[in-house]
Amino acid sequence: MSYIGLMICNSTNGYLVYNLVFLLLFPKYHCIDEFGVATPCKRLATCESYDFVEEAVLSNWVQKFDLRCRSNFTIGLFGSMFFLGKVVGMVTLSHLGDTLGRIKLLRFSQCVTFACYFSITFLITNSKFLTIPIFIAGLLSCWRTNLSYIYGQELF
Repeated sequence: MSYIGLMICNSTNGYLVYNLVFLLLFPKYHCIDEFGVATPCKRLATCESYDFVEEAVLSNWVQKFDLRCRSNFTIGLFGSMFFLGKVVGMVTLSHLGDTLGRIKLLRFSQCVTFACYFSITFLITNSKFLTIPIFIAGLLSCWRTNLSYIYGQELF
């Protein structure tokens, strides 16, 4: 049972990180000129022109949070917040497993990460608040990956 639990702790990072490329995949845009001809154009060019057609790719965060006219910096934040949280967690939180107890921190991080994933999927409707649970999931990933590996080595 411990092995199964530790594998779940170790694999929960992939639910968000591996899917970010699909959650932020932009469709191909075609701007329509004054003659009615559609030519391929960049994403930000559609913000200036109201006549455009998009090829449907996926129903993802681009449509859900209307990211079409957001800056490249804002779009990049979604991909980098998890890893920024992971770096901060590695520097500040990794040593707490030896002082506070590994299994308590594993349980806490797993519960909070589940709450973050649940809020990302079902509760958040504004993209401004989306980076907070992504950062928290990255922050606590140091406990889920490193402590579960160490804890598993002690068990076996």
